[in-house]
Amino acid sequence: MNWSEWKEQNQFLRIFEEFSKIPHCSHNETAVSNWLAELARGWGLEVMQDQKMNLYIRKPASPGYESRPPIILQGHMDMVCEKNTTTCHDFIQEGIEMIVDGDWLHAKETTLGADNGIAVAYMLAILQDKDAKHPTLECMITTEEETGMGGASAIDGTWFTAKAMINLDSEEEGYALVSCAGGMRSQFEIPFKREPAGLKSKGFRLEVKGLKGGHSGAEIHHGRGNANQILGRVLGALTEKFTFGVSAVSGGNKMNAIPREAQAILMVEPDALESISSHLHFLEAVINQEMRGKDQLELQLHSMEEMVSVWDRESTERIISALVLCPNGVQTMSVNIAGLVESSTNLGVVSTNEDTVLFESAIRSSMGSLKREIADRVARLAVSLGGEHRIGSEYPAWEYREDSPLRDLLVESYREQTQKELQVTAIHAGLECGLLGRTMSDLDMISIGPDMKDVHTPEEALNLPSAVRTYKFLLNVLKNYND
Repeated sequence: MNWSEWKEQNQFLRIFEEFSKIPHCSHNETAVSNWLAELARGWGLEVMQDQKMNLYIRKPASPGYESRPPIILQGHMDMVCEKNTTTCHDFIQEGIEMIVDGDWLHAKETTLGADNGIAVAYMLAILQDKDAKHPTLECMITTEEETGMGGASAIDGTWFTAKAMINLDSEEEGYALVSCAGGMRSQFEIPFKREPAGLKSKGFRLEVKGLKGGHSGAEIHHGRGNANQILGRVLGALTEKFTFGVSAVSGGNKMNAIPREAQAILMVEPDALESISSHLHFLEAVINQEMRGKDQLELQLHSMEEMVSVWDRESTERIISALVLCPNGVQTMSVNIAGLVESSTNLGVVSTNEDTVLFESAIRSSMGSLKREIADRVARLAVSLGGEHRIGSEYPAWEYREDSPLRDLLVESYREQTQKELQVTAIHAGLECGLLGRTMSDLDMISIGPDMKDVHTPEEALNLPSAVRTYKFLLNVLKNYND
């Protein structure tokens, strides 16, 4: 089917398209929150917005369901805004341009935002549907999920009467999540001093590119290259053989996305250029051999016109050491669930400011003590290199619940719909369930969603048949829900 046919047959896809026309990166959700609120009020529903622009929407039970207990549907309206360097797309002003490729929906050179716009579309479609069978629905659509769950941290739990919640922020059909890791944002800065570059030096931009990137929780175990750490490794290898100056380093856009690209501004004397270029080709081949089957790297060197000052030798050594030594990737694996990452950290963003280089990491763990231990290692590294460390936002893990009537209902409903068994499992990526469970005690929660791939990258895609099946599954669960 083409995109028009998919939309004609599925109201939630029409809503998703309209939703996606409104810019909604994290911290830029006011316009889309107002649009959603206006829609719901137009349907005669009870709507509340809080200061964080979180939305609370209540729809009365359908006829015959008034005596059944209410249930919460939950997702977030913000998205990770990543794009290819070849596009000039402006996420602040422009919506998402969608493309259908077979059964997959993706965007033109940007993230799609199905994480978690598809949850918003599901909820809005059910809220609008007069024929859907369900108890009282209490919908919660949060903001700032992708940058530390700031919206969920501010939720007013007293508005809700339900004791069960379906989170719609998962990315694999046939799996129901019942536990997730907690996380924190870690930042440290290393100061530097500058000095003039050599009189004969010319400017060059060293680029690390071509990597896949991905979600720093769901895909951290795939062994994909981290552009920031590779940049540190390459700079370190070059300093062992050649004399040149470094003026700046940068890489990545989001702490919770594995960085695909990074760059350094170098001042190189022309006599050394050919040897440096040759060694870069050698390093590219070595690193690609190490990552074979997992990722593919490109190292490129581009000339620049302007002359710039460079860091002194001590500053250069400290900053390269920070890039190389900062903890990154999988740290521990679960001993209870085979194949599940227990703790990890992702050096997601590196940026050069006026007199410091800033390093930003997303740390995750299902154990609070391990999360703090990783943060302590980062802090000790920062201090040893003359820097300062700080912790940003933090959210708790979502712990497994032994007794869950909601889980039992989903297992039964999935078996009825598909004649297959629903896989109940945990995930290393963070979900808002941990924070919301702390805000609203004794909340029975589960998380589901359709098949997606490469989220948090410009290759993000939503499987359309899976999205349709998952929506029908959700409708079936609401129809059968009776605590």
